[in-house]
This record gives sequence, structure tokens and C-alpha cells, in this order.
Amino acid sequence: MAENDEKRITIMLKKHFDAVIIGNGSFPKSARVRSLIDKIKVRVCCDGGANTFIAEGYQPTLIVGDGDSLTPENKEKYSSIFIQISEQETNDQTKAVKETISFLKHKYGITHPQILIVGATGKREDHTIGNISLLATYLPLADIIMISDYCYMEAVDSTGQWKLPVGTEVSILNISAKDFHSQGLQYPIYDFDQLWQGTLNKSNSEIVSITANGLFLVFIDITTLTF
Repeated sequence: MAENDEKRITIMLKKHFDAVIIGNGSFPKSARVRSLIDKIKVRVCCDGGANTFIAEGYQPTLIVGDGDSLTPENKEKYSSIFIQISEQETNDQTKAVKETISFLKHKYGITHPQILIVGATGKREDHTIGNISLLATYLPLADIIMISDYCYMEAVDSTGQWKLPVGTEVSILNISAKDFHSQGLQYPIYDFDQLWQGTLNKSNSEIVSITANGLFLVFIDITTLTF
């Protein structure tokens, strides 16, 4: 196994993250996911995501967004850490990702951070799909994983490898990849040209590896993972 593959698996098992970004979707109810958030020191909220995050008893490190969904009370109370970005060419999640990377670089010297995103799914389906698809856009910037109460989500460029319990459900959504090959999956994969075609696969080995030429998204059933 190559050194970068070992690092990739270790990151997933240990769940070390330099920061967590909290979206304005459905905040996790799972105690397992919340315990993961508790371990992360740097917490950046996407605009209105701060309302729920604060109401749940957490304190944000930064709040980033255009300010349209942050309550007036929180906008005033947390004005010292609120970074208002009015441009509408990117959404609040992307603004938060960029500000988080900048913050980690200038405060801690971290140039390619490990970032967790929660609260990016649920509520509006169009926002959910948009937020997940943006994971591919962030690939050159940082190692970013998205987690909900149900799924571990990650964008992959060409090669991905995961250590999973046998029987874990795995889905693949193709973005631009061709020449798919896999090991450790129950059903063979191919060059999917429709979104549903790579869904509902299952691991039949502890190591699952997927290779292709291009970008794709991987969804893993989080209920089987230990963290």
C-alpha cells in the first residue's frame, strides 16, 4: 500500500479534523456525530447555521456569510467574529470553506487542512445537492469530508481507498470520471452515465478501493463506522 493510501485510511479511522464547518441545513441529532464535533477546536458557521449551533449550546469560532439568515440578535452579539461577504457568486458554504482555510493558515500555519462539514444536508433538496456537489470543487484546496446522521460523503479525484466493516453500504455518484475499477465491492462498477447507477453497493472486504480517471462522489453508510 502506498504511503498516501495509508494516510487516507488513517485519517478516516481517527477522524482528525483541523476545523468543522456548520451549514444551515439539518444539524446532526446523532450523539456519535456530535461527539466528533466536540473534539474539534475550530468551528465555523455558515451564516444561519450559527443560529442552531448557538442554540444547541456551542460557541462558534467564526460566522461567515452574507448575513441574510443570521438573526439580528446573533449578528449583534457575535459581531466580532462575523465575516460578512455580500457577493452572490458563491454560496455560504463555499465562503465558509475559503475563510476557514485562510484562518487555519494564518493562525496555525496549516496549508492543506482536514475539514469536516456538517449541517449541509436536509431541508431544501436543491441546497443539499448543491452543497454535496461542491465537495469536488474544494478538492484542490483541502481534504474535506461531509457527514450527516446517515452518510459519510467525500469527493475523489481518480483514486480512493477506505477501510470499512464488511457489509457497509457504499454509493458512487459520477461527476466526470471514466474507466472505473474497484476492489472490495459486492457489485461490479462501470462508467456510470446516470446518477442512480452507482448507488446501493456494498463492501465485501475490509478494504474498498475505487480508481477512475476523473471526479466522483462516494457515500458511505455512517452507521457502520466507528469513531
